Amino acid sequence: MNRRDFLATATVALPLPSLLRAAPAESRESVALKARPFDLRRIRLRPGPFLDAAEINRRYVTSLDPDRLLHMFRVTAGVPSSAQPFSWTADPRCADYYERAMFNGILGIQHPADGMTLYYVPLASGYWKLFGLPLDAFWCCTGTGVESFGKLGDSIYFHDDAGVYVNLFIASEVEWVAKGVRLVQDTKFPDESTTRLVVRAKAPARMALRVRVPYWATSGGTVKLNGRPLESFATPSSYVVLDRIWRDGDRVEVTFPMSLHVQPMPDEPSLQAILYGPLVLAGRLGTQGLTRELLRAEPTKPRTVPEYKGEPIAAPTFWACSRDPGAWVRPTPGRSLEFQTVGQARNVDLVPLYRILDERYAVYWRVAGPEPARELPR
Repeated sequence: MNRRDFLATATVALPLPSLLRAAPAESRESVALKARPFDLRRIRLRPGPFLDAAEINRRYVTSLDPDRLLHMFRVTAGVPSSAQPFSWTADPRCADYYERAMFNGILGIQHPADGMTLYYVPLASGYWKLFGLPLDAFWCCTGTGVESFGKLGDSIYFHDDAGVYVNLFIASEVEWVAKGVRLVQDTKFPDESTTRLVVRAKAPARMALRVRVPYWATSGGTVKLNGRPLESFATPSSYVVLDRIWRDGDRVEVTFPMSLHVQPMPDEPSLQAILYGPLVLAGRLGTQGLTRELLRAEPTKPRTVPEYKGEPIAAPTFWACSRDPGAWVRPTPGRSLEFQTVGQARNVDLVPLYRILDERYAVYWRVAGPEPARELPR
């Protein structure tokens, strides 16, 4: 049984939006797939943060005894899959969700120093990421964390008989053997908002190249074909489609300007997270009281979870002078993906949650203001 067949039969262990819930087991065989994943052997990550994370994971995994590594996989075989819902529907909202999960829920759960992962990502204000230990704090989530970094190439691309879906903006390449086409994606996303695709074809080939326009791309975007700007684009949570005969060396460049927006809690509009594009921004609250012993979980007994030994600290309340968070959150000059609140009683530096390591942080903030926040449709 290959990895995807295993995932298709595994128990879905995480609550997902109704769009992403797995179909009942008895009905799966009757679902006609609208898009099919590429064999992971045909996808290769290129230099960038995802390849770096996979390499850290590889070094950690290969340092372990195989029997120890596989133990928790055997005990807890339920591994969630985010790939199948897109296959069933080809709905770009699935890819929107997957993108947020990749950057905010996966990329930041691994410590670059030794490859250790988290039991969970704390979202209560004033806490810190509590990483495990290579030999003494090893949980089922360590196994699923390792599995996550072993399949970072999953769901970047899908295909049907007519063409390719480019769902995620990650430096990578995919080979479509049946078409005799290789697609190379070069990007520094999210540090830049542009992705570049180069077609490598043994012979001219007809296909539809579908590049996702994310839900957060509310300011439009641009697309260039072989350096020539095209007039049309597409709406958020859809695809910009180029259906043509492709030749070796054809180039496509797509740009999606990112902007600040907020995500209020469904039952408490004044409690909000701040995002930039798909990235959840975390506020840096310092390292007060944190020691090396507190930053790592204590050795845990089988079937027990790690516990925090230190106390959180309070996060400040913000005043929003406008529904547009860009009025009270500004980019930090010369610092990629870094921001700072302005005009607050206590200003806070904000960075992507996945970059937070060994420090206290907050994600949800009490925000007061004259008007309710405006949430992006999803």
